[in-house]
Amino acid sequence: MKRYKKHITILLLIVLSIIYTTIHPHAIQYFESRPGALLNDYLLDIIPSYNVALFVFLIQYISIGVFLFFNIRNYDTMVNVIAAFLILQTIRLFTIYLLPLEPPEGYVPLKDAILGAVVYSGKIYSKDLFFSGHTSAMYILYFFAKTPNQKIFHLCSLSLIIPLILIQHIHYTIDILGAIVISYLVCYFLRKFYYYTHPEIYDKVNTSNSKDDELPPLWKFKL
Repeated sequence: MKRYKKHITILLLIVLSIIYTTIHPHAIQYFESRPGALLNDYLLDIIPSYNVALFVFLIQYISIGVFLFFNIRNYDTMVNVIAAFLILQTIRLFTIYLLPLEPPEGYVPLKDAILGAVVYSGKIYSKDLFFSGHTSAMYILYFFAKTPNQKIFHLCSLSLIIPLILIQHIHYTIDILGAIVISYLVCYFLRKFYYYTHPEIYDKVNTSNSKDDELPPLWKFKL
């Protein structure tokens, strides 16, 4: 039964990944072609814009590498991470569609050789704004990290990448705040759903002091 459940889960993730990768290029081109609103961002107004793409690139991919090194063999963690990423990216398509925005003043294109080649076909898009994909991706790693030391590392990475995104002026402040709140809610309820469908996992990690029925503080997580 467990093996059957794993096969169904993996198949579902593969199907969802194919659907997302099929829809995403068309959606992003549409978003880029339409006019959007230019927001007043008082925080960005006082931050001079610089090209810090290299530092964003290094922090992002080092964090991903560290996470994979410690968790690649943990089936439950990896399923949750992949599912959270797909759900959040799908939600992003809807929020970008509903909230068309122009890039902030002082916008500096963020050139990512890997992401550009794999996802964006070498093109740079500037209107996939609300909410920040970089922030949400880094938050996923923080949320599902298994040990306190891993969590500290990924929290530091998240804390470093947020100001770099603002310095690059590729997102508004609201894009970053929205990413944190939405990512937290998605990851939390995804974990709850996974526990519900995999009670044997819940029994392993649950403790007598756990208040899993309550929404925990942003800095306290257990998986």
